Amino acid sequence: IHHVTGTGLRVFEGDYINVIGNEVHNCSRRSSVGNHGLVFHSSKSIDTSNATKIYISRNKVHHNYNEVYSWSELKTFITPHIDEGKGISMQKNSIANGWTHGRIQIENNVTYLNGFSGVHINEGLRMDIVNNTAYNNSYTGTGNNIGISVQDGEDITIRNNISVAPTNFNGFAISIGGTTSNVIVHKNLIQGLLDNDLDVNTTATMIAADVMFTNAASFDFSLQASSPAINGADSAFAPQKDYLNTTRDTNPDFGAIEYLAPLSILISHFTVRVTSNTQVIAEWRMHQNGSGDRFVLERSQNQLNWKTVSSVLVEARQDAAPTYVLQDPKPIKGHSWYRIRHLNSSGNSSVSQSQEVILDRLSFDIQVYPNPAQPQGGLSIENGMPEAVDFTLYDALGRKVKTFILTDFSQLPLTGLSSGLYIWVAQTGFKTMKGKVIIQ
Repeated sequence: IHHVTGTGLRVFEGDYINVIGNEVHNCSRRSSVGNHGLVFHSSKSIDTSNATKIYISRNKVHHNYNEVYSWSELKTFITPHIDEGKGISMQKNSIANGWTHGRIQIENNVTYLNGFSGVHINEGLRMDIVNNTAYNNSYTGTGNNIGISVQDGEDITIRNNISVAPTNFNGFAISIGGTTSNVIVHKNLIQGLLDNDLDVNTTATMIAADVMFTNAASFDFSLQASSPAINGADSAFAPQKDYLNTTRDTNPDFGAIEYLAPLSILISHFTVRVTSNTQVIAEWRMHQNGSGDRFVLERSQNQLNWKTVSSVLVEARQDAAPTYVLQDPKPIKGHSWYRIRHLNSSGNSSVSQSQEVILDRLSFDIQVYPNPAQPQGGLSIENGMPEAVDFTLYDALGRKVKTFILTDFSQLPLTGLSSGLYIWVAQTGFKTMKGKVIIQ
């Protein structure tokens, strides 16, 4: 969601809502009513459950800021400077507006270069801000709230977050203000200034000269191996998985992205190739052996969400490093990325660098065109299988009108067939594929 003149994504009077895995950027610039990137406003409880009912998780929210003074016809004044344009903004989720029961969890989000706070609560209660990464949310350049902030909040927890804020205009990486009560700030890592009303000793806040992101300038907020964020979080409150949907280890890290030791120390010669019959094969060699360990082949279409496609137990051998080969049984057409995850017997894991493959067509891929087709032009049919396929054409009443053996490419004449909808069926000994074609 991007380049929306007002708020990018807004939920109003909601309950039992999950906002997960979105990117919201370059919004809220042209509105005069104080818009932001991602907003929950006036959440309204529909039952009396006190469980967590709203999750805001694994979102990337950045470069949302205002360029117009805030103004409302209901107000008698105009603030003569930019004072809005936050990343994730929780607005007026209060008892007065109907939020009477339930909690809201804000977890594993990455916010950066928004006008003001990366995560902000204004008049809210029963919210947990956990394991988020907020970086330089001070694009507008003024104000105290430039990291994670609460204004007029009750029953709020702020734990396990990383907040980086510049110090050149005395803004705070974590800020608490207004009428607040029962706000717990505990075990966070900041680079910048802590609100004067908060005490490092009582909040267990770590202040670092450098959080040591992999490459913050390129917006890569994963952690370097020597980052002070590693193993510092409170495991009792850390989400099971991180921003990248990777399982956190038993000693979780601060922030949204869990550090994963590089797998290069264990494996070498990791390659992913596409065979002549469009199968995807991954192959690698292991340097070290570990009884009970497992390798998992994972696939992604966006390098964010990863799916397990196959796995193999590690061989407990003392001789030369063994070679492993795994196949993706159901590859995806187009761009895909593959990586190897190593799971040891303690439950800890590490991942390899990803390898990209491009499949123009699948091993069982029938292309039928044009559609709609003209009787005088016929129908072109391509077979992506390495073997012949039984191809049958049925009319709308289920009557067989054409049948033949399809090898790699065939031209099917349509003369004599009436206009209308037809169903084609391509079949091998193990799989069937169906489609529709219109004859005009």
